Amino acid sequence: FKIQITAVSDDNEIISESEVISIGKAYTKIENIGLSISESKNILYYFQQYTIDQQLHEYLKRYLSCDDCGKKINKKGHNTFKFRTLFGKINIKSPRVFMPS
Repeated sequence: FKIQITAVSDDNEIISESEVISIGKAYTKIENIGLSISESKNILYYFQQYTIDQQLHEYLKRYLSCDDCGKKINKKGHNTFKFRTLFGKINIKSPRVFMPS
C-alpha cells in the first residue's frame, strides 16, 4: 500500500504531491491483517509533518514581505523548534529575518 498526499490550492490547483508512507507486510497470519498501532502512528505523524510544512510554506510566502512596499524581507538563517500537536511533536524550521526599519 502507498499513501500519498496532494496539496491543493483554493482554486483547485495542485501545489505539491508527496508519498507519505509505503506499507508492505506479509499477511501469513490473521494477526497481521490491518494496520498495527505503530503503522497508524507513523501515518499520522508523516501526514501531520507534511500538512504543517505546506501550511507554514504558504504562510511564509505571504508574510515574508514588507507590508508597506511589498519588498521581500531578507532572511538571516533559521531556528528549528518543536511544535506540539495532537499527534506528537513536529520539528519546524522557523526563519530568522532582518526587520525592516
